[in-house]
Amino acid sequence: MHKKAPGQSLPIIALVIVVLFGMVALAVDVGNTYSQQREVTRAANAATVAGMEQLISTDDPSDAGVRTAIENSLVSNGVDINGSAFQMSAIYLDAGRTPLSAAGPVDSLDKACQIGDCGGSVPEGAVFIDLQVADTNETFFAQLVGQDTLPVNGQSFAGRCTPTSGVYPIGIRAEDLSGNSFRMGAESWSYSDDEVQNRVMRRLYLGDMTVAGHYDILRWMSSTPMDSQGAVQASMQGQGILSQGFTEVAFDELSQPIQDEITASGIEYPTGRNNLNIGDWIYGTVNVDMTADSTIAAELLKHQNERTMLTLPIVQNRSVHTVIGEGESAATAYTYKVVGLGKFFIGRGIDPTGATNASANGFGQNATGQYLDLVYLGAADTVPCNLTIASYSLEVQPTATPQQGEQPEDPGNGEEPNEGGENEGNSDNPGIANLTGEVSLRPRSEVTEEDNPPIQYVIIMDVSGSMTMNFDGQVTNPATGAALQCEYDPSSTLPYWSGNCGGTENPWENRLERRIGITKSAIIQVFLDGMKPTDVIALVKFSAGSHSYTNSGGVTIESIGSGSSKRYWFYANDADKSQFEQVVLNAGAASGDPYLTSGGTPGATAMQRASQLLDGTDGVNDFGTRDTVPAFYPNGQPLPFEWQRYIGRDYIKAVVFLTDGVANYYLEPINGQWYNNYSDTCTTGSGNDPTCHIGILQKNGNEVVLPITAMIQQSQALQQQHDAKVYSVGLGLVSDKGLIDTASAGQYYKARSNEDVIPVFSAINDNIQNGCYPEADTDYTTALSAENLPELEGDFAGYADPVNGIMGYIYLFDEFGDPLSTGQDVVPIKIGSMVLQCIWLKTCRPAPTK
Repeated sequence: MHKKAPGQSLPIIALVIVVLFGMVALAVDVGNTYSQQREVTRAANAATVAGMEQLISTDDPSDAGVRTAIENSLVSNGVDINGSAFQMSAIYLDAGRTPLSAAGPVDSLDKACQIGDCGGSVPEGAVFIDLQVADTNETFFAQLVGQDTLPVNGQSFAGRCTPTSGVYPIGIRAEDLSGNSFRMGAESWSYSDDEVQNRVMRRLYLGDMTVAGHYDILRWMSSTPMDSQGAVQASMQGQGILSQGFTEVAFDELSQPIQDEITASGIEYPTGRNNLNIGDWIYGTVNVDMTADSTIAAELLKHQNERTMLTLPIVQNRSVHTVIGEGESAATAYTYKVVGLGKFFIGRGIDPTGATNASANGFGQNATGQYLDLVYLGAADTVPCNLTIASYSLEVQPTATPQQGEQPEDPGNGEEPNEGGENEGNSDNPGIANLTGEVSLRPRSEVTEEDNPPIQYVIIMDVSGSMTMNFDGQVTNPATGAALQCEYDPSSTLPYWSGNCGGTENPWENRLERRIGITKSAIIQVFLDGMKPTDVIALVKFSAGSHSYTNSGGVTIESIGSGSSKRYWFYANDADKSQFEQVVLNAGAASGDPYLTSGGTPGATAMQRASQLLDGTDGVNDFGTRDTVPAFYPNGQPLPFEWQRYIGRDYIKAVVFLTDGVANYYLEPINGQWYNNYSDTCTTGSGNDPTCHIGILQKNGNEVVLPITAMIQQSQALQQQHDAKVYSVGLGLVSDKGLIDTASAGQYYKARSNEDVIPVFSAINDNIQNGCYPEADTDYTTALSAENLPELEGDFAGYADPVNGIMGYIYLFDEFGDPLSTGQDVVPIKIGSMVLQCIWLKTCRPAPTK
């Protein structure tokens, strides 16, 4: 018989206590250190921006001044720079990210001079600041196991970026400026206050910018209606809306003399696509107000009272872009060349008559017009910003852009020269594509193999007459059998056809090479065959009759059955898939031929019908609500056993919009007319010119939303109402204008040739089935908190490493979803076709289990 010895459990209890203390140390001390790590990283980011601000704010910055700015910023953000463990390395980099010494570029970091010790002057060519800080964090419980401190480190880069915040669409004439001041003019005054002395305040009037002392209201996006008062209101609020997007005037929209000037200069245009840069041409507005609008006046008062520093484009060389209306009611929208950005603020103290009045606002109206009293402080072409400096730069071969190549003459048949042509790469002129700017993220969830959420597909397919062309925009002469060019293509040597193109009159001879045939085959091969047992799919087909389209005609949600058995959704069982294949083949078939289609392009109504389908009704028809996965297919067959765990799960909604033409039909008829008579909105151009179908006009006292704008509005409403992603595909030579804006961010694709269709559709389906989806309760943020970080196990390259200051990675893919190489691998891609895909820390978080 054994007896318990006294004190037998004491060693076990002691060991347990040690383990518990170790666990507490890990939880408390590591958590506290991680929190300090984030604070140090934030402080380093602020410090590099402060140093860069000092570097670019004066014409002759001092090296010591930059050092002082960095140290003062660190101190103000809680970093003890005099602590015994604190270490800091701050160096300058040139435009090529090469470290700099006082004598110039060097080949290693240890040879670079430390900021503040570079001989008194900032080294020539300094463009970036690289800051690394290191310190320690005292532990609490971990001291019991011999760990008194844990390291904290931070690294930050800063450079110069074109400002996107605090920029407002007020174009200032370059001719009204001289150095860092306004020129004195008819209505200008000397201005001084508590912050500035002896400046010039000048009164500028909204109007003709060929006349001194005038300004114009600009617009950031080509898709923004040129007369949208709402857009002007939004652009003047808070910090403005430039950060939401920008499109420069396309090269082929510029006048011929300006095109010739750009070509002769040898400078690539634009210098940075979809970013406001010096040298860009920018769109103007028509028939909009500034100070006469009460909403804008309220914002101007805030800017005045808060002394907002307004960054405004400085422009010159205006050019006629669009004339709308006729006779006395005609209005002209101009484009302007951006030659700089400037810092301005709204002065005060002069009343509308020009008399001194200390309480008078610096904006208003008088007999001359709507005016702003502005004070100019100098250039604001760049602002300091934090950047991500990759280990390798992405090296690409820029393509020969259309504006710099030879263009054949317009065919003269009323067809708009198309922008969709493919250009060969220029291998003699490789360049570096550097990505800069503020980074924000929206938490997203990864679709893993274990999750595989159910998908609800809506395919919107164009079945208009142009879909009977081949992908090069060609048809067959019905009389001679010869190939003819119908859509403008600068690479084509074929004669142009001056009559109607495509449709039943003169389709491309080879039925299987027609756009409609290739598109239908790819829908079946990629989307239908790629469905999981839990997925559903529906088809909306759209076209319009010859200028007589009605809502009940060419845009339909395809269905099977009749009466109470009629349904619009197709499931992934064999019977439904077979029926859906026939529905796709028969959609839009003219004369019973599945490869023959006809009619116009009512894209707005197609988007509207897709939204109604997801609603479950259009107010008349019941399309059936399909929000969750059912237990049985329509034929009574149960869901396969291994997929039954998804019963009741919500669908992820994916809308795929396929078109080869410009939307040119109204959402609602105007005076009984559905087709947009473009002569009302463009003095030149054709029904295939997208600029004739963008905007909101006043016609006979009514507001008229033009077709492309209506299509964009319908797509945006669909995305918001149904939490859906829209994938848009431009087939063939169709212009991208406006069509890009129908897609969810980063989800516009171009299928220029028949060989592109399957890869493009496959890339879309891969994104749908395996992509990243925003969580419904999250918004974009610039802060990285602990819950944003994935759980990490092991040392995996590419994962976030917050302890060492690595907060994440960005992966670049081309428009087909293929990753772009780095380092020495030169990838020939089209400039502007890069897509940021699945922006997250290494990858997306695992999807939450429902």
